[in-house]
Amino acid sequence: MIDQETHSKIEFHYCTLDLINLKGGVSSNSRLLKDILQKFKESDRPDDLVVIDRFKNQKGFKKRKLVQISARFGKGGTRCFGRMALIKNKAPQYWSGKDVIEAVDKPANKEFIEVTNYVIDFSSDSGPIMMVEFNDSGPRVSDIEFYFRKHSQHYKIARSISTTLHLEVEFSDLDSKLENIFEVVVKVNSSKLIYNKANWFNQFRNLKTETGYKDVRVQLLYGYNKDPQGGYKKNTQGLDFARKILGWLKGDKHNIENVEDLKMTYLTEENQVPTELDFLKNKRTSCLQIPLNNGYFNRKEFETLVGYEFTHYLQNGTTNKNCDEKKQ
Repeated sequence: MIDQETHSKIEFHYCTLDLINLKGGVSSNSRLLKDILQKFKESDRPDDLVVIDRFKNQKGFKKRKLVQISARFGKGGTRCFGRMALIKNKAPQYWSGKDVIEAVDKPANKEFIEVTNYVIDFSSDSGPIMMVEFNDSGPRVSDIEFYFRKHSQHYKIARSISTTLHLEVEFSDLDSKLENIFEVVVKVNSSKLIYNKANWFNQFRNLKTETGYKDVRVQLLYGYNKDPQGGYKKNTQGLDFARKILGWLKGDKHNIENVEDLKMTYLTEENQVPTELDFLKNKRTSCLQIPLNNGYFNRKEFETLVGYEFTHYLQNGTTNKNCDEKKQ
């Protein structure tokens, strides 16, 4: 067991970044993304590109101000170690416009922030792959993508940019293969979904109107009733509800961020044994213990340990999921 006072447990997820050239462009995905990252270093960037409010002018959403803290290239230009922050009303750290983070009380003209670390690898022929810290209070993958996209649009670098999470079990065609459903567990935060047009959420939206809940978690049980042939009776209404959720997930890859728990137990055409899938734990995940020095980790040691794990994943397709193991 590793001492939690001397180490910090950090969880990482993985995604592939896909960029499309402007008309007539011939640059690779990696070249396009490097051009975007280089723009972060320009001192004459407009203020609204330094601090970007993702939900600016969107009715019903709280401000979500993002700022890039640093983006340093290493390993001969094949890796970029970056840090992006979410400006908060309350947090243990603040940002003053430089690559410096201090854990002190907030003085005038400084902002509290929550920082998310990420690493981008440019060595794959399939395009850049990003290893992203999971920080529930800081920027998410969709925030980083949005920040990159705003710079790409302003400087006319790429026509589009998108991310695809690496999953343990792909569920992109699960709705068409679904044969039966036995259980659906879902927890939602009303502030995240109340403005979402998800058709499966209508019942929860009505329930919020009647009860005023902040969060709701439901477990829908449909039973394992057998038919005369020995198979399972189809739970038709449950299948319809499950397919609505799956269709919603497919409609926007970032929709998964709007639920706090989602599990299904089901049958498919290929597998007639009930299968349980935890959608939030379905991401390819690395869990690392990073040594601390007076409450902070050394950047060089952090980059070495994270870089080692990233290389292992790229070469072998496997990750370290046991945070009680110390990586050497």
